[in-house]
Amino acid sequence: MKAFFFQLLSVLTLTGLILTCSEQQKEINGHCCNRCPAGEYLVSVCSKTNQTICNKCPSGTYSDSPTLFDRCEKCSSCEHEYGQKCTPTTNAICSCGIGFLCSDKLCSSCEKVKCSRWEKPKTTDVSTNDKFKYECEPICLDHQYYDEKKNICMPITQCSAHGLDEVFAGNKTHDAICQSQVTDMQKIFMVVIAGFVLVLITIIAVLSYHLAKCIKKIKHCKPLMVTTTEVCPLSMEETATPENKL
Repeated sequence: MKAFFFQLLSVLTLTGLILTCSEQQKEINGHCCNRCPAGEYLVSVCSKTNQTICNKCPSGTYSDSPTLFDRCEKCSSCEHEYGQKCTPTTNAICSCGIGFLCSDKLCSSCEKVKCSRWEKPKTTDVSTNDKFKYECEPICLDHQYYDEKKNICMPITQCSAHGLDEVFAGNKTHDAICQSQVTDMQKIFMVVIAGFVLVLITIIAVLSYHLAKCIKKIKHCKPLMVTTTEVCPLSMEETATPENKL
């Protein structure tokens, strides 16, 4: 039965009762009409005597696949930047500048990124209107920090694993700060040095106070007025009183 059906189909095809068109054609009114190639639009469909007539897409429009539409699609208009300009066969591809992200699949508008330097935006599709939703998430995993100079995530140093004391635990932006472990003898020595320095500072402060007090007293004393008049010594006769002369 199947063999008979295929034979009948072959006969009908050869006699023209069944019309078979190629992928680049479409059956219209009993004729295989050519589709207009990408970059063109339909002017008139084919007839018994003429094949399909097409024209090139005008400026600002495009057609990206073979078609029988009577017009080309309008090129997308970009708000910020063009990743690719519109051509007769391809639509424009929009993009956003630094610090902005596309708000939908066509990137028809841009949204400012509000994530911090050590965070990155995570995109979620909103299927109802082809828009994007953004959330901020850490660039690095737990127990890592973001090295801005190298622009990579680095593991936070574990001070105890290296036999060191931890001064700073480390966070998302900075590595931990470690220092050598201090022995008991070193701690005693540091306490003694700190006490000696404290006593020395106290002594210097007391001496400075008394010195300042003495200087203040000296400034309030009146200077002695000393005359430099030269006095000549008198003779015995000049120094004798009238009583002595008698």
